Amino acid sequence: MKIFAAGFLMMAAAGLAPLRAQTNSIAPEWDIGKTFAAIAADADRIAPYLDQIQPQQWLAKGAPDAYIAQWKQCQIQKQGSG
Repeated sequence: MKIFAAGFLMMAAAGLAPLRAQTNSIAPEWDIGKTFAAIAADADRIAPYLDQIQPQQWLAKGAPDAYIAQWKQCQIQKQGSG
């Protein structure tokens, strides 16, 4: 009886696996469009703050060079999206 129950559970799990796999699929195009629109709106909202950042001043106070590289990358990406 235990073997039958274990076999039944394994068959049930195998039968439900395709249903579970569907929940992890790629979102439909219309959902992705909403996500990209939200990301773009957030980027537009923070762009003025990015323009006010002065990482060169931080470097003069002992901050790592990586902050300037990151800031430059943000500026490049901002120009590419605008």
